[in-house]
Amino acid sequence: MPFHQLTYQQQLGRLRSLAREVLQTYGLGDASIDLLKYQHHAIYRVTTRQGELLLLRISLSTRNNPNEFKAQIAWQETLWQAHLPVPEPVRTLDGRLVGQVKLDESAQARYALMRWAPGRRIGKGVGRTVMRKAGAIAGQLHKHSCETSFPIKDSLPRWDVSTIAEPERWSVGLDKVVRATIQAATRLAQDALAGLNVGPETFGVIHADLHIENIVHSQGRLTVIDFGDCGQGFYLYDLAVMLSVVRNVIPSRAEPLIHAYLDGYAEVRALPKDADILFPSFLAYRDLVDTRVVLETGNWKVHQWLPSLIAGSTRRLKVYLETVGSHSSAWSFPSPSPGPESPGPE
Repeated sequence: MPFHQLTYQQQLGRLRSLAREVLQTYGLGDASIDLLKYQHHAIYRVTTRQGELLLLRISLSTRNNPNEFKAQIAWQETLWQAHLPVPEPVRTLDGRLVGQVKLDESAQARYALMRWAPGRRIGKGVGRTVMRKAGAIAGQLHKHSCETSFPIKDSLPRWDVSTIAEPERWSVGLDKVVRATIQAATRLAQDALAGLNVGPETFGVIHADLHIENIVHSQGRLTVIDFGDCGQGFYLYDLAVMLSVVRNVIPSRAEPLIHAYLDGYAEVRALPKDADILFPSFLAYRDLVDTRVVLETGNWKVHQWLPSLIAGSTRRLKVYLETVGSHSSAWSFPSPSPGPESPGPE
């Protein structure tokens, strides 16, 4: 039976069998495994007999480029080789960075293993000091992208206006008012972003999901994890992802945390031109991307997020249309601000 026709529990069983199979290509057939997450990828914590922790990622992405996953892991290896704070990918016994395994009669899954990133996600309790460090790391990643040639970057997904194209198609089935809001916001965001410069100073290889749940904190050191959405995009979009999550998840402390994040970034490289003007459109773009991804997912568990996601994104997109769309100055986001940090939870 095709994998996508299996029940959620049957899919988990099939994936666990695959995980055991692929670990043999690393000489780790006797390691123990624990499922951490199953969305667009299945993520397992691997514990070797010697007690070493590793992370196994099995990619089930439905995006069509078969080389995408390999390019993402290759970029992560490039960052690690440049001594940036990302986990080291581990090659198979025969030297492959990415392996391939049969998912069902007509589909293949791809997999990669990497060192475990110790520590805890910075999460909702993050304070300004850690956020400033996180912003500096984002700046380092973008600086490296700007200065580094990556021959297979065209195999990476592209996070631009094409990602949210044809909303009348992917929003089918939603409430009429919600669909109208999505379509109007898409047009406005496309108009704002379509003409932007895609030179190396503003557009390059980005993490594309860089937020408080994908940064690990251990003994003062931060590590960026989860490169499952890594692709080509605007550096402002990479920044807007963090702003979006902080705004939605920690609204009572959003402004000082965003200030700290952007301050840290500006210590490494200047914010792209017109950042304060463009952030609202990139935030709307993020809402639209999230909505489309969840609408189109084949993962039962992810699809359960849809009602709350639609309610929140529709509310924010309406504000976007009422402010940016009417050229109002009511919506603004903080720019980096000099001065000492105020205390906050770390």
